[in-house]
Amino acid sequence: MAFQEIFPITLTNTESGNEVIANVTGTVDPSLDFVVLVDAAVERALNPGTIEHFFVAKKYDAGTWPADGDTFNIAISPALDTDDTVTATAYAAYTLTTTP
Repeated sequence: MAFQEIFPITLTNTESGNEVIANVTGTVDPSLDFVVLVDAAVERALNPGTIEHFFVAKKYDAGTWPADGDTFNIAISPALDTDDTVTATAYAAYTLTTTP
């Protein structure tokens, strides 16, 4: 039997040219493996209403999540213009499997 739970994390991001840098922090159960997925959603000023998604994910083994969080670098192509809008969202989840 498997249970999935999403735990609270926070994200701050900056963007420049061909990159979005997302800093993700949060407290997790150190006994569990888990995955963090970051989605950088880009709305180009030249094409309003159309969203491009750029993803990065990392898997962490139990006990390997850094105490002060981790940084995710997301490549963006073509490069961002100053009028483009970036909305970054982070998701983290682990799966706990138990034997009945």
